[in-house]
Amino acid sequence: MDVPNVIGDWQEYQSDELSGLRVRVHDLKKAKPSRGRDDDAKGLTYVSFQVTFENRGSEYYGIDFRDHPKHVDVRVGRDGHEAFVDIYGSSRIREFNLYPHRRVTAVIYAAATPAKLN
Repeated sequence: MDVPNVIGDWQEYQSDELSGLRVRVHDLKKAKPSRGRDDDAKGLTYVSFQVTFENRGSEYYGIDFRDHPKHVDVRVGRDGHEAFVDIYGSSRIREFNLYPHRRVTAVIYAAATPAKLN
């Protein structure tokens, strides 16, 4: 994507090879992963959000949105510091063929200090 995603807004990929593919970040809320807290998030507050991919094109796209933290860059606070992303508590989209006129959603859990989440 050419621009950072804004919560609630659909963003379209800006390339010919990904024409028709859109992504939306939504449903931001305070929540704990169902699999339990990661030890690396000690003292941090968890939030969750959903990432939805939608295919409005005529071809299918392979979506692989899984346990690699570099795929998700979560920024918190006015200064934009990075949050801890709990890759084990989050849901994954692995080698999924997103056919035309379909959507797929993943739930991401991230954690940051309470002061940054205000």
